[in-house]
Amino acid sequence: MLRQLTSQHEGSAVWRDDYTVRLIHRICCLAGPPSFLEDLRRALQRDGVLEAVTSHDTATLFEWLLRMFSYRGIADAVATDYMRWHGSASWNDVAAGLQGRPACAKLHSYWQFYGCRYTKLARTCAEPRRLSRCPLPALHLRNGHLHQLAYSLFLFIRDIAAGDLVAWIDQRLAEASEVDSSEPPLQLPEAIIGPLRNVYGASDKVLNRPGLTYFWVQAVSGGTGWRLGPTWSRSTRSCIIFCIVPVFFGA
Repeated sequence: MLRQLTSQHEGSAVWRDDYTVRLIHRICCLAGPPSFLEDLRRALQRDGVLEAVTSHDTATLFEWLLRMFSYRGIADAVATDYMRWHGSASWNDVAAGLQGRPACAKLHSYWQFYGCRYTKLARTCAEPRRLSRCPLPALHLRNGHLHQLAYSLFLFIRDIAAGDLVAWIDQRLAEASEVDSSEPPLQLPEAIIGPLRNVYGASDKVLNRPGLTYFWVQAVSGGTGWRLGPTWSRSTRSCIIFCIVPVFFGA
């Protein structure tokens, strides 16, 4: 829609950017509180996420991401209450489950984990003969989908991001910024979100939760708490269009 609106007007890229910013500003003023972004920043600070980015604390980032992903498929209040009473899974919990060589080959790598199909209530999976030695049931998460998500995310960080999620994001953004395109900043958020869609249970709806959208904005724009060097003049605007606007419309 934004492309169609801006293509109707001739002028410089700067003019189109200004038009887009004014349009998005009006939408956000109508649909969300003025403190929306500041509230998200404070939440990230409270949860230790900004400090974790600075120190490359992958364990803290994993645990925060898993909590964000735990809101999939259920009302936020229900998910929050469950985690308040039962907690979530830690980086060390999953790492302990993968020590040595797990009996199930699906746990050997991120790529092999496909098709696990573990369910908590029925206590079944794709390899039922090995379930008694499987580490997934040891987690105290709400359902089997979240057990799979926890291991899939851990294996993604271990095997795809080489154990350093911040360095992986930095690298992805650097590579995307070098791609020749008429609107290169639009590729930056997708450079991060695209691969994460392959993590089990990490749908677009989950990846575009408010806390996560602000995290992507901080990453792309090199904002406070993010360790990126140079920033891109139009990247923050593009990331807001790509990530923040869908939040207001429930996309």
